[in-house]
Amino acid sequence: MADPLCLIVTNNFPPSIGGAGAVYAALARAGAKGEWGRVRVLCASRDYRTGAELPGWRAHDAACGFPVERIDRVRPDLAGGGRLAELGIRIRLLRRVVALWRRHRFPVLLIADDESVGWLMRPARRLLGCQVILYTHGDDLALRAGEERLRARRARRFARADAVVAVSDAAANDLARGFGVARARITVLPNGIDTDLFRPLRPDPVLAARYGLTGRRVIGTVARLVPRKGVFPVLEAVAALLPAFPDLHY
Repeated sequence: MADPLCLIVTNNFPPSIGGAGAVYAALARAGAKGEWGRVRVLCASRDYRTGAELPGWRAHDAACGFPVERIDRVRPDLAGGGRLAELGIRIRLLRRVVALWRRHRFPVLLIADDESVGWLMRPARRLLGCQVILYTHGDDLALRAGEERLRARRARRFARADAVVAVSDAAANDLARGFGVARARITVLPNGIDTDLFRPLRPDPVLAARYGLTGRRVIGTVARLVPRKGVFPVLEAVAALLPAFPDLHY
């Protein structure tokens, strides 16, 4: 297999559940097909929220069709462990990145989790001479009150990056307003759909009958049931619309 043109470093990657990880896996699959350039992924084998091993990661990596490297942790566990534990994680991650670069000489590093591994940008540029891309989704740009120092540190990273990617105009606006990134420096790559898996089909009358959807207006959301996905406001809106549209179904 030819050397990669890009190394993706991320904490969010299948088999863990989440849209960001699905995007990075899609990029890597496209690289394996030769559409976007060859890609290799470096990610974690443990869930940072619990510290537990991700179930099924070995089977996933064996079948995914592109090269995946794993280390225990890419970012510290939420349970903590202190600055010493965080330093150990950083050292192990940097060592693996350097080892991969020595083996493959990839010219581009894509940091897909800037709030936790954005610190990699400086050593990657100084030690390896890589170009660095920072990839953002939107929820990773939300900061709480009192985090001005963190905001300033991340703003400096965005300013120094060779490229900044946002998945939507809303995320690009957050980068511009919250971190001072000029819109001209932001590339918006909207999340897409794998048309090999998702494509228009004729309605299935058996399925519609099973769920009582025959002849009804149907609105669908595909997401985890977490507040920031906006499912609950849609429920409230549907309830308000039902008197005028009694055939509406969510």
